[in-house]
Amino acid sequence: MTLKSLYAPTGKRVPKGWKIAKFGDVASLRYGKSLAATQRKGGLVPVCGSNGVVGYHDEPLVSAPGIVIGRKGSAGSTRWMDSDFWPIDTTYYVDRAVEDVDDRWLYYAISALRLEGFSEGPVPGLNRNNVANLILKVPSLCEQRKIATILSSVDDAIDKARAAAEQVGVVKRGVMDELLAWVCRKGWEVSTLGDVCTVVGGGTPSRHQKCYWNGDIPWATPTDVTRLTGRTISRTSSTITNSGLSNSAATVLPPFSLLVTTRATIGACAINGVSMATSQGFQSLVPKEGICVDFMYYLIQHQARKLKRLGSGSTYLEVPKRVFSRLVVGVPPNSEQRRIAMILSSLDDTISSSRQLMEHYKYVKQGLMSDLLTGDLRVTADTQAP
Repeated sequence: MTLKSLYAPTGKRVPKGWKIAKFGDVASLRYGKSLAATQRKGGLVPVCGSNGVVGYHDEPLVSAPGIVIGRKGSAGSTRWMDSDFWPIDTTYYVDRAVEDVDDRWLYYAISALRLEGFSEGPVPGLNRNNVANLILKVPSLCEQRKIATILSSVDDAIDKARAAAEQVGVVKRGVMDELLAWVCRKGWEVSTLGDVCTVVGGGTPSRHQKCYWNGDIPWATPTDVTRLTGRTISRTSSTITNSGLSNSAATVLPPFSLLVTTRATIGACAINGVSMATSQGFQSLVPKEGICVDFMYYLIQHQARKLKRLGSGSTYLEVPKRVFSRLVVGVPPNSEQRRIAMILSSLDDTISSSRQLMEHYKYVKQGLMSDLLTGDLRVTADTQAP
């Protein structure tokens, strides 16, 4: 394949002052070196695998800064390293072949190549000879550095938003432990889940009966719950008909019940905003009088680790209805339930805002990479990150 044929599909001219080069003319991929877990001495040097940092050692194989690329497993994954590191034999590390290339710009240029799409074989692997023939648009060193500075500033914003979400998550866990520790709490009643809620299982209509599916009744699976970013579920990936409901163990839950996964994935939960049924992977809670569903949402979150320990089964863990119903919990008066739920939901809202900001910055970065690394958007000394 010729240089011209590789470049032709972009349909765009080379920006003024830029040049076209094969990846192999700019840099090469070097094999990482095996370092068994028993040989790692637990120092400050990160040991990098194709999925990221897998341990620590007391001496590096490669000096910083550097770029690690997955060779096997998560083939094509790309990671920037600010500190000295040891890439193991499931990875490549990047070795620059020329002086007029900025390391950080090269990291972004490699990321834009989406090397994950070039993996091949039954065990996904990345062939470095194929990468060597890929085409890069290379601006001047000065412009490379400006591009890298802009994209790095957006990465910093992403990291700060992620760190903020994680920090509030730590605070939330501490607050939950404090607010929901019910032993010897004055005014709290010791009950079971079955005492304060009606426990409702789910079911799956026969997949062989088309008339049971694609109806008007939302039907939730554990995946519908685990992929949520908030507390409430109103849409599901599948729906069933009244006939499907009648010919299965599925039951329609009233709005503002609590769906709790109790098979394979244990302890994930969501509040249904509309009437819906569930698969048998749930034991759902319909709160009785005086019980706040938002409080129960956080109570189940707090009890998730205990629920997992109650799971049994050889193929996958499951908490059966009789065990789930007998889980002992502490329940305060309704007014205190609502106050606790309000405090914890405000922390959840803060976490959600940070995550939304992080996703916004990721979207901004994607657009900037597309424009800056192709030359559609040119930078000057005064160009700033948005």
